[in-house]
Amino acid sequence: ANSVGTSVGSKALSLKAAILAGSLFELAGGLLVGPLVSATLSHGIIDLSSFASTPNTLVKIMFCSILGSAVSTFGATFYGVPVSATKGVITSMVVLALLTNGPQSLNMQGLGYMGLTFLVSPCAGMLGAYLLNSILIHFIIKAPNPVATAVAYRPLLVGTTITVSMLSLTLSGPLAITPPMLALAASMVVGAATGLAWPMFEDSTQEYPKFPASIALEQVSSDPEKPTVDDTKSHRTTTTTTTTT
Repeated sequence: ANSVGTSVGSKALSLKAAILAGSLFELAGGLLVGPLVSATLSHGIIDLSSFASTPNTLVKIMFCSILGSAVSTFGATFYGVPVSATKGVITSMVVLALLTNGPQSLNMQGLGYMGLTFLVSPCAGMLGAYLLNSILIHFIIKAPNPVATAVAYRPLLVGTTITVSMLSLTLSGPLAITPPMLALAASMVVGAATGLAWPMFEDSTQEYPKFPASIALEQVSSDPEKPTVDDTKSHRTTTTTTTTT
């Protein structure tokens, strides 16, 4: 829901397409980068040496953390509340480790890094969203024909998205490539190939609106007494009917 909610809300994807895409990429993400997350959860939060004499306690902590996170995620999803399953697992592990074995059972360095990512991640997301939104408004929304411009820029946007996604795999994922510049080059090649091949999967017979969508933006800030697009269409229809009569 967190990944495709905005796409469905903006009508960029239908609910059926969002479910299919979400299922496919969630599975791919679990297979490709899941081991990295599992390694962090197993070594970066709890100091395993503190449970050397009580391994069963560690197993119970892990099981209860996963079960609790699953239940809370299901409940939040049922009521339509955004939730992070990863943060649920981490907080559960921290609380249970503190209750069973005290502060010495925690990996404070690993928790420090995670806490930093919890602060940096939303800030980076907001900055990236602001920059992307500004670019889209400047180059597409304010274009003479925004719809046609968006269609023309679509391969570039798709290629850029694939390049960024591939970087997460080639820099530190299971497909890691060294040195980093080679990983960047490989990601760019895959992204460019995907962007160039994207038009092959589009319906060439699909028709798009010809009128400039920027008119809608002008109406928001223009004089409220100024006739809108719908008013103009209604006036034209009335005039045409009168003339025909």
